[in-house]
Amino acid sequence: AKRVNSSNKGNEIGMTQIINTMQELGLTDQLSISIGDSLYGTQQCRMTASQQNNLVHIFRLNSKRNVFFKPQEDSKSKGRKKEYGSKMKLSDASTHQECHESIQTEWFTKKGKQHSVNIKLWKNVLLRGSREFRSSQHPLNIVQITVTNDKGEPVFKKPMWLAVIGDRRHEISAIDIYNNYKCRYNIEHFFR
Repeated sequence: AKRVNSSNKGNEIGMTQIINTMQELGLTDQLSISIGDSLYGTQQCRMTASQQNNLVHIFRLNSKRNVFFKPQEDSKSKGRKKEYGSKMKLSDASTHQECHESIQTEWFTKKGKQHSVNIKLWKNVLLRGSREFRSSQHPLNIVQITVTNDKGEPVFKKPMWLAVIGDRRHEISAIDIYNNYKCRYNIEHFFR
């Protein structure tokens, strides 16, 4: 446990602790995964996570966020190259490009109800950055998770969106991203 000063933010200290712990335990070569809620998707947290080459950081995205695809290469254009291409509004399905991977799995509730979990994965998308952190140089994968009951009706009002950042993010499949994030709830309740 570490006391967080009022001038610091707990999520940013948490990401720094993850990096420090990985180094202390000698986990600098092994694929390591950290999982956090949307608070751990801030620019500072993404910047800290991107410093460790073997760390893959999974965090929840707000469904009101916008992500961007890489721009189309245009050899005739003059001046500064574009960093961001077309926009995808997570809340607006009409702006969604075709996903790179789509998979379905089953989920059984504690009461024995069977639900279908639909997972879509988009690779190498971008979030807006700043001068301190050029997000266009740190692409991420995003995952949309929707759950339907046996009648095909949505179980939850909105889909859940996850982002995956890190040099080794492509080593984790869409189903593994879902399963890893799902484990987070047990940990949260344990600490609570």
